[in-house]
Amino acid sequence: MGVQTIEEPIFSFELQHQLHRQPYYQQYAMYISKFVAACSAGLFDAALNMLWNETVVNLREKVKRFDMDYFLDSVITDSKRRAAFRSEDDLAKLEEWELVKGCRDTGIITDIGFKHLDYIRDKRNHASAAHPNHNDLSGLQLVSWLETCIKEVLVKEPKGAVVQINSYFTTLGHRPYPCAGIICRDSKKDVRP
Repeated sequence: MGVQTIEEPIFSFELQHQLHRQPYYQQYAMYISKFVAACSAGLFDAALNMLWNETVVNLREKVKRFDMDYFLDSVITDSKRRAAFRSEDDLAKLEEWELVKGCRDTGIITDIGFKHLDYIRDKRNHASAAHPNHNDLSGLQLVSWLETCIKEVLVKEPKGAVVQINSYFTTLGHRPYPCAGIICRDSKKDVRP
């Protein structure tokens, strides 16, 4: 039996605390159970991959519920590349840094959330099991990053302007004419049904 470090009980308590705070994980989080299993085995580099995978899946779902065309038009400025993105399945072709940046640019996540997620993404790319490295991660770092992902993405829904824009696009999508019931300035004629 190994020697228990001072960090282990703190890590265990904090991990349980974060997971029990949110009922989201009990029903929806596919990668969180793998995250917990990896943490329990001390495989913190693998746990970081699982946490990042859960975060990316959640961000993609938020984009799908938002307005994908607006999101993709905001993120992909090259028209030839943009033409390759036609369905929700194509979101998987988007680089993860583009997904996170696009979520910030369209208001799906906050500026501070973006900064935290970009840091976690960088650690995932340079200190996790995703790529060969000799970096050590601690359980407390993982719990801190779990808390960040919970607060900034997993249980947080977009607020403010992004919700208003989504509502506006949804409303336009359900009306046969965007100017129905008013006189359009461009046409100078009444387009009431």
